[in-house]
Amino acid sequence: LGFTTSYELVPGVAINSVMQVKYLFSLDEVNATPTRTEQVKQARNILSLEMPLRASYCYKVGDVGMFVYAGPVFEIGLINNQVTPADSDDPKIVSYYGDDSPMKRYDMRMGGGVGLTYKNFLLKGGYDFGLLDRSNHEDVSFHTRGLKVGLGYTF
Repeated sequence: LGFTTSYELVPGVAINSVMQVKYLFSLDEVNATPTRTEQVKQARNILSLEMPLRASYCYKVGDVGMFVYAGPVFEIGLINNQVTPADSDDPKIVSYYGDDSPMKRYDMRMGGGVGLTYKNFLLKGGYDFGLLDRSNHEDVSFHTRGLKVGLGYTF
């Protein structure tokens, strides 16, 4: 979920700033311990605030437009935890952010994409790749990557 503002510099060329909330949730059945086959429900919650700043070029013919965009994305992780068992009154909650955690809370990515507009509707798709290592461990490297698809309405 997000809101985009666009500032046209010259006809067809714009700077786009976005503020969007990213929420990912998964619920899986996992083994209770590595040596036991008993299954328990495990939930994963990730909530972050993303702030892409993109440059774009749009070519319009009538009501239809085609555009390309590129630029950096800044992200602040708010919640990243694992709850086991998810359906318990006394679950174990492990946070992936914090002083002794495996991940860094901040990220920066570079990305780009393409899209189509028709009247006030837009459809876009793109890819972002991580520039920062988000791992807090010296022997492990973790760079965020993501394929994104968006559908929007312009005012």
